[in-house]
Amino acid sequence: MPLLHDTIMWVELSTDCEADWNEAITICAKAFSSQQWFSLADQEESFRFTKAYFQYIYETELSGGRGGLACVKTRMPNGTVAIAYVSLFIYNRQRPPIGDKTEMERISKELTDINFDGDAWIERYIHDKIRDAAQSMQFSYIFGVLDAVAPEFAGNRIGTRYMDRCMQVVYMDGVRRGLINQICVLYGVIDEPKAAKITRGNRLEVAHLHKSKDAVCLRSQVANAGQILDDCVIIMGTPIDGKASTDILERLKTIFENNLTLSRM
Repeated sequence: MPLLHDTIMWVELSTDCEADWNEAITICAKAFSSQQWFSLADQEESFRFTKAYFQYIYETELSGGRGGLACVKTRMPNGTVAIAYVSLFIYNRQRPPIGDKTEMERISKELTDINFDGDAWIERYIHDKIRDAAQSMQFSYIFGVLDAVAPEFAGNRIGTRYMDRCMQVVYMDGVRRGLINQICVLYGVIDEPKAAKITRGNRLEVAHLHKSKDAVCLRSQVANAGQILDDCVIIMGTPIDGKASTDILERLKTIFENNLTLSRM
């Protein structure tokens, strides 16, 4: 593992760099392929499935200017530049079109169904509600799709140090491009125990949803990082521009609290 305490690192906006998008998808696939909802008996097959799934998300949701990418880069001893951390975002996310699932289904029809069934639930009970609220309250929103540390840089707390900075550069670029308004919130969906512990900075818990009354909770003592916990999701929100977006997140909390019973139907 490279020691980074004396290493120069920087955040780079990579939204217009196809090579960085390709590398970001590979980094995310390596970081997430061990999660049970992406895992197969063969480790290489798990990686190939996860990469195909994230490539599908890129093609249907992130490409064509719909998404933003920020990378933390560093210069290696041999002079080459390496990506140590990536953050992928979607501006004002809409319902995505149906793409080609052939590669995923060829690797594992079962995992494809598991992931897309979970995605459909999140679309109905989370994305749709935020989209409707944004229209009625006139605010912009950014969905934090993925963030990951390249495996060779793991253990250096890069995400902790650079997550907010990555968010800011993508937000400012979205405003510059006219994709979002200045009154904006960022939200993310958490469905695994390690990420559920993220409470640093000005992040607010917007909702903690269970699909069933008997769900294993992300914050339960029996939850573990390798467990499929698709019955439990946490929505975390980050105000980007001060009081206005903080007020929006508080109103979103009320919207979700008033509709909790719907998520259990």
